[in-house]
Amino acid sequence: MQWVCDICGYVHDEEEPPDNCPVCGAPKSKFSEWSEDEDINDDELLDDEDDDVDEDEDRY
Repeated sequence: MQWVCDICGYVHDEEEPPDNCPVCGAPKSKFSEWSEDEDINDDELLDDEDDDVDEDEDRY
């Protein structure tokens, strides 16, 4: 079974989720079960917070 951190996307490949995410420190309650058979919807991966970025603004 695999568990995915809902905060950072870390994948934990054990029977139980870790007490805390080793990447971002999120608690066990922020992990969701994930199966390799599940399709990932790209829209779920996109974050709408960057919609306000000014395209003329230098990004680098």
